[in-house]
Amino acid sequence: WFLLSSWFFMMSCAPIEEAVEPLPRPALRADCEVIFYSYDEQLLIDNGTLATIQYGDLNLSMRCTEVHVKQAMRRAACAVGGNSIMVLKQQGPDLWSRCYQATAQVFWLEPKAKIKVKDKLH
Repeated sequence: WFLLSSWFFMMSCAPIEEAVEPLPRPALRADCEVIFYSYDEQLLIDNGTLATIQYGDLNLSMRCTEVHVKQAMRRAACAVGGNSIMVLKQQGPDLWSRCYQATAQVFWLEPKAKIKVKDKLH
């Protein structure tokens, strides 16, 4: 029984959430609109980072698919007053972990600037 329960805990995963940086903006409502961007160094330089969020494997939960992690990132961004997330690093499930893992930076992008950036990225 002990070996079976130990194996179960080793095979499950949970996101690690780590928000670093002070909160220079007030929190937004929990269901705020957040746009995900791929890595663009200039975009980060121009807008500054509100928080860095990391979701990794803690071996404790099974709710760590890409959809679950991105929903959690969206909630974290709203909590620190951000409306944009740039994914810096991501890794899908593999032999050692069934979890989607990602590191991202949250920032505020003015609504007019979001339109310009969308045009630039597409």
